[in-house]
Amino acid sequence: MLEIVARHLDAIDGVYFDFGGVVVHAPTADSWAVLDYCESQGIERQFALEEISQMRRAVDAGDMALTECYRLIAEKAGVTPEPGFADKAVQLDGDAWTNIADETWSLMLELKAAGKKVGVLSNMSRDFFARHYCKAAARVHALCDAEVISAIDGFTKPDPAIYALAAKKIGCEPGRLLFLDDIQRNVDAARACGWHAERYALDTQAALR
Repeated sequence: MLEIVARHLDAIDGVYFDFGGVVVHAPTADSWAVLDYCESQGIERQFALEEISQMRRAVDAGDMALTECYRLIAEKAGVTPEPGFADKAVQLDGDAWTNIADETWSLMLELKAAGKKVGVLSNMSRDFFARHYCKAAARVHALCDAEVISAIDGFTKPDPAIYALAAKKIGCEPGRLLFLDDIQRNVDAARACGWHAERYALDTQAALR
């Protein structure tokens, strides 16, 4: 078992995993197909990337649909893309975040075999949850004892409220939970809430997080 998890094993009853960059490999700016598609529609690649990053928090909070994000990007870029642009962009966006990491999947199975509860705690849009997570990541969805999805549950990391909700959902005291996330501020926030937490990053060079 991974050393950063094994050293907490006797002190925990459950482990929450972030999704992007932890359960699945994160795309890079050079490889993300949605940026290629935006370019093909006359939207400059760097502009699209910056706009996606700026609007992602509202999307992850459930305040904006991902389709609206891409509609606004085209509008701000001053282009008229092909019909169905926003819907296709959402599909391409999500497709890039469904490459489940074998090493993380094996770790999740090991933890379940050891009698630990397993969950996903992620900043995630409603669009992605419905279109991709529940389908392309169906085995992860089925394995989880609890899931906390920001756009659905109303809180985003690193808000302490999301960690309180996660502990309640999985039925464990905060001090008996371990959180694995690729972003240090989210790890620090979990620790401040009394959790065990470690930074776990599949792709340390990923450009989109």
